Amino acid sequence: MKQNRLLNNISYFPIAFFLIIIWIYIIINGENIIIPLWDNLDSEVAWLKMLQDNHLFFNYHDQVPFLHGIDRAYLYSPAKAYIWLYIILPNFWAFVTGWSLKIIISICGFNYLCNTLKLNRDITNKNIFTFCGFLYGLTPTWPVGAFYFASLPFLLAFIINYYKYKHYRELFLLLIYPVFSDFSRYGIFILGYLLAFIIFDSLITKKIKWYMFNAVLALTIGYLITEWNLFHIMLFTDEETIRSEFVLPNYSFSEELRIAMDALIWGHAHSISSHAYIVMPVCLLYFVYLCLKKRDNSLFKDYYFYIICVIIFNAMIYGFNSDLRRIFGELIPVLHGLNLGRTLWFNGFLWYFAFAVVICRIGNDFRFGYTREAQITLLIYAFISLLAYKSPYNMIKHNFDYVIHRAQTNCILNVNTNITYKQFYAEELFAKIKKEINYKGEWSVSNFIFPAVLEYNQIKTIDGMLSYYPLKYKNQFRKLIRPVLLKNKIINDFNSWGARAYIFSKDFDWWYGCNTEPMRQEYNMFIDSEIFRQMGGKYVFSRVKIINNEDLNLSLIKKFEDADSIYDVYVYKLNGVD
Repeated sequence: MKQNRLLNNISYFPIAFFLIIIWIYIIINGENIIIPLWDNLDSEVAWLKMLQDNHLFFNYHDQVPFLHGIDRAYLYSPAKAYIWLYIILPNFWAFVTGWSLKIIISICGFNYLCNTLKLNRDITNKNIFTFCGFLYGLTPTWPVGAFYFASLPFLLAFIINYYKYKHYRELFLLLIYPVFSDFSRYGIFILGYLLAFIIFDSLITKKIKWYMFNAVLALTIGYLITEWNLFHIMLFTDEETIRSEFVLPNYSFSEELRIAMDALIWGHAHSISSHAYIVMPVCLLYFVYLCLKKRDNSLFKDYYFYIICVIIFNAMIYGFNSDLRRIFGELIPVLHGLNLGRTLWFNGFLWYFAFAVVICRIGNDFRFGYTREAQITLLIYAFISLLAYKSPYNMIKHNFDYVIHRAQTNCILNVNTNITYKQFYAEELFAKIKKEINYKGEWSVSNFIFPAVLEYNQIKTIDGMLSYYPLKYKNQFRKLIRPVLLKNKIINDFNSWGARAYIFSKDFDWWYGCNTEPMRQEYNMFIDSEIFRQMGGKYVFSRVKIINNEDLNLSLIKKFEDADSIYDVYVYKLNGVD
């Protein structure tokens, strides 16, 4: 009996072994591991550290010490499960725990979905779904959205069960589901798809299932409760945000088709699922086989057909995103700036769900001598392709490359990906700087250093990064950096988007990367020092020597360096400010 139980759950053994190896590596190296920089260390992790340091998780409408004191309501709700990790644990350990829990939640979700579809009666199918859940959990997606991605299998299972059985239990699960989700990135599209399904189902069955609107209501209430701060800003304040100034690119029809095709094959950087080489070919080949095999109405009764159709539809929405956003922005002004291309974020789950279904059906539709071997081989190849896939968030590949490369040459080549958590935030160096300059919470800016580094080290910043903040502040910050905007017209990134409120350079796009290599030591800085004074600014923390510091009325306090840090930091003080 015990032997049968072990065989029935054999897929868990390689998964457990893999996670143990990963955690041994994390425990041994601690903060000396590679953590993704883009839209992570440069922003999200620092925001959560500020909330933690200043005890602001539950204090709404207090000021967060970046972007000159932005309202707390603009950052994450404490009603989200992922945020609880940062309330309970130190930041680094919260991050790596969240990464691991994404895998575990994905495995549990795929198992639950397998049970919902009654595929668990065959133990091989159960193991296949378990391993595909593991693969989906490993996909190199945007880290702070870990639970948003991982919980999608549960969501689909809840909706299927409620559709079939109308149990109140599923309504309750849908009510609390938004704790693991996010309205602007997922929720609004989940509600849209659910409404579309109700309409589509009523056309097919010629009967409206009114009870399904209870599911829509439960999800809506859940999102309203867990993200009341967002809805308060959107619906009950007159505050205009930077999204009202978002400038959308103009593409030709052929360009939009190309973008849609690229999205179908490669996905989006925030939601890369590494499906291009194994998962997608297998799924599309089976889709063609299914269309040729089922030439009657039975094709439209196979849920696999709809999985692939939705994947293609999501890619098309992404391709034509700019045009659709203009239409939606005019029809519903409150949704101006909503990125409809985020429907593509569902595709990672759909690809691996489809892949699990195909691998299961291989044993039924294609009976040959090596069926089991073929199933195992495809799963292994999919696993290898995930580990080897180059993307901004593939922590496993980046750390593997880092360990091998460091062992061979003792230097780091790859900008953006091969910076350790400890190197990026340089806590010891900034603790030393703060002590020596007697820092007491004065407003500062960073030059050639990500503002997130200062924010993480409890230095209040006038600059910063956030994709949703008041337009009034963007206009104020525009005055501060007006000298560089006049000299470098390439920096339309700020005027057309504005999420990066940085001290830009006209000579070097430093904000696109970070590395350990020495930088050219002298650059001009372009800010309006009088505006800086009016905003209460006192210090400039720069990674390079500022050539025109006297013109800006800045005095060099000292150059700070540390043998263990990647930064040399020049600290300047605005003259006449105590």
